[in-house]
Amino acid sequence: MRFKSSFVFDSSKPVQATTPQAFHRILVEDFGYQSQEHFGIIVLNSSNIMLGVEVLTIGTVNQTPVDQKIIFQRILQKKKYNTAIGFVAFHNHPSGSFVASDEDIGLTMKIAAAAEIMGFRFLDHIIVAWNVTKSIRTLHPEIFTKE
Repeated sequence: MRFKSSFVFDSSKPVQATTPQAFHRILVEDFGYQSQEHFGIIVLNSSNIMLGVEVLTIGTVNQTPVDQKIIFQRILQKKKYNTAIGFVAFHNHPSGSFVASDEDIGLTMKIAAAAEIMGFRFLDHIIVAWNVTKSIRTLHPEIFTKE
């Protein structure tokens, strides 16, 4: 599979995110079977319409470095995201395990705190493991701010 740093989608057919399953196909097809961990975001407007998918880091078989500042830098730098108000984070587990690690939960908490300060809605953090997606929001709703 050839990896693209920025997912291209047909904007004439908007994808609306109303549940974690809304992005299952996109995430599994592009990231489910990668041999290295990828961390990225799905950028959304106020109607939860997907504006784009951005891969922010690529790591090793069992980790990828993530600095939450890059999330907000990417959203704020790209003109196509000038109507963005929220995002969904995602990363894959090449091992196929869909269990959220302590590191995954800790990162999610840091992103949630930063999003609140920056004024963005952080809707979910999805783990992609082969053909399975798992929502950290579903497992730990207390992490996410109330909209």
